[in-house]
Amino acid sequence: MAGLMQDCLARADEADEKIARLHATVEEISSLMSSSKPAAGAGGGKELQLYQKEMLGKLRLLRDSLETERAPFAKMQAERDQAVAANAQVSLIAIYCRPMSF
Repeated sequence: MAGLMQDCLARADEADEKIARLHATVEEISSLMSSSKPAAGAGGGKELQLYQKEMLGKLRLLRDSLETERAPFAKMQAERDQAVAANAQVSLIAIYCRPMSF
């Protein structure tokens, strides 16, 4: 039982770390968007096109990173919910099975 709780807590810590990384990624995306150059009129020229390609590449890498982080997160949430439900059942059993004192 203690092992199940420790496993659940370890998975919760892992989820917190992943959430922190996702927040950092969102901040990086926001930073990239705020530092982007304004579009030039009528085509923008080669320099703007190169800049846009570079930014697009960075955003694609960030998107791929987010997808990689998100995939196991749903599984972890389901496992956490199962562990919490199992812990609640064990707690109820412990309450009902303890000797009564009169």
